[in-house]
Amino acid sequence: MQTDIDALMENGLGQWLDDRSDFKSSARRSIRNRAIFGALAWAVGSLAIWFGTDIHIDNKYGIILLSPLAIWFWAWWALHKGRSTMKEGVNSAIASQLGLDYERKLKPGDEMKTAHRYGLIPSYADAKCEDHWHGSLDGQPFRLYETTITEVSAGGKVARIVFSGAIMTMTVARPFASTTLIYPAGYNGTLATRFQGRDREEFIGHTMMRVAQVDPDFDARFAVWGDVEHQSRSAITPELVQELAIFEDAFEKGRMRALMQGEQVIVTIKWPKMFEGGTLEDGPDADRKAAETSARQVTALVRLARAFSRASATDQT
Repeated sequence: MQTDIDALMENGLGQWLDDRSDFKSSARRSIRNRAIFGALAWAVGSLAIWFGTDIHIDNKYGIILLSPLAIWFWAWWALHKGRSTMKEGVNSAIASQLGLDYERKLKPGDEMKTAHRYGLIPSYADAKCEDHWHGSLDGQPFRLYETTITEVSAGGKVARIVFSGAIMTMTVARPFASTTLIYPAGYNGTLATRFQGRDREEFIGHTMMRVAQVDPDFDARFAVWGDVEHQSRSAITPELVQELAIFEDAFEKGRMRALMQGEQVIVTIKWPKMFEGGTLEDGPDADRKAAETSARQVTALVRLARAFSRASATDQT
């Protein structure tokens, strides 16, 4: 299933974007006006506070230095609301063409815990999830969303982003005969470091063994681990090998991890700012580029999900 950007633009999205031209101009004007007005207000207010009040000098410094943060947030909020409106309209049109639904907000399921258990995402203190694509693929439940995962420092005061990308999960019609983990070959992260030179690994009580494949190109790209070696090898079908290579070429090597377990497939890809279908930039070229990028990203993940689904239907005994 491919998303044709020309068909997408002709089937209503192009007209919708044209109709939002005045909205984008108004949003840009609002951002600019807020920035200018805020800067003037800060300058006048700072002079008034410094020379016209009896506030303690430390408080004067605090008010004058912190006020720009409030002004910045005021201008940023207008930018955020404008982009969100454009993004929701574009991504909803893409989802409709793919036979899916799109929502800005969501509540993640147990797939995040499972993904963490098997090293698809790092440990985290908080996760912000948005851009929810969901529905049915080939009659099976499918969901895809963007997430930004943060971890708190040892001192408990500083949060840092440890993962920014997408999580995809799909139910397959025929359960996988074994648990299979696909991970980038030669990745320098924590999980691959644990695996270095080892033939087995424990995932909270679940023993996984290194599975050698027969395709040299695949082995150069990915490392496969499974709890039943021959069944995991059978699950990596020639079609899946090809689709994984295509998927990596569409993004970047070493970004994708996948888990095939029971009736579920979980895929994570580390790629910041996904599904940014909306823009406030002027001109049809900017609109088309943003829509095309978002469509290409979600379509690549949908195509990969279907390849995993077909792999589950093969004989893995």
